[in-house]
Amino acid sequence: MLAFIGIKNYWFSFTFVCIITIVSITEIIHFSKNYLSKNQKIIDALLYNDFSLNINQNQYKKDNSVLKLYHKIREEHVLNSSKEIIYHQLLNAVPFGFLILKKEENDRKIIFINHHFQKIFSVPKSSSWNYL
Repeated sequence: MLAFIGIKNYWFSFTFVCIITIVSITEIIHFSKNYLSKNQKIIDALLYNDFSLNINQNQYKKDNSVLKLYHKIREEHVLNSSKEIIYHQLLNAVPFGFLILKKEENDRKIIFINHHFQKIFSVPKSSSWNYL
């Protein structure tokens, strides 16, 4: 279309169509970058388990799968955190000493040590069995 207008010497129309084309391409590029940066923020938050991201629902389409994935994983994270807190409270409430270890290469890592165990054996809270 630009070639036809240029050949017919319609310079005003040619200039107008060029400006419209440039503005349209610029808007498409801006929209694409904005859309991709929003999704990239969500993906980065998921990768680093950062669930403090405040997402405005109005900025996204209702069917955005990345946003749905973020909310699903966030709910699972909150549920798992709640379970872990309850688990620790229960193990601390029992009047017996508990020590939970996990074997790693040449060491054993302390997963959990309750207050009674620390009190009975007079040990500090530690993360490695070798320190105890």
